[in-house]
Amino acid sequence: MLDHQYRMHPFISSFSSTKFYGCKLKDGINEQDRVLKTKFQFINKAKPAFLISCKDYEQTSSTGYSYLNRKEGSIIGKLVSKMVREGVMESQIGIITPYEGKLSYLSINLINKFFLMPI
Repeated sequence: MLDHQYRMHPFISSFSSTKFYGCKLKDGINEQDRVLKTKFQFINKAKPAFLISCKDYEQTSSTGYSYLNRKEGSIIGKLVSKMVREGVMESQIGIITPYEGKLSYLSINLINKFFLMPI
């Protein structure tokens, strides 16, 4: 089992530790190791993440086996663009989605410009 992680901000890894690893996943870094030095400001600096939900309908992807929400994709695109304009490097941005359909939609509409990873 992975027992130490060195990539994610501790706030983000705490979710994985709690939900998937029985609180056994430890951080090999601290919050100061993941401070963004840009104009972009998260609402809460101690929690550098966004959980996006919007009231729009989900639709089945072209494969017929997954889902996507175009309005949500548009919000994500605008947020990523704002982050990049304000100095966040593309390599510092991660978009996590449980849906292959949403991943495909974002990949096409963000022109594979940003790192996208399904979970």
